[in-house]
Amino acid sequence: MDLWESEEAFRQFGEFIIPVLRELGAPEAEAEPRIYPVHTVVTRPA
Repeated sequence: MDLWESEEAFRQFGEFIIPVLRELGAPEAEAEPRIYPVHTVVTRPA
């Protein structure tokens, strides 16, 4: 699971990383991500 600031930020990263993964022969390069909206994020103080 990854948490992104926005779906657009995630898609921009995908445009960069997918060609790299394909070049390396990673099977993950062809996987279709599942995107779910986040309604609440709870964090712990550092």
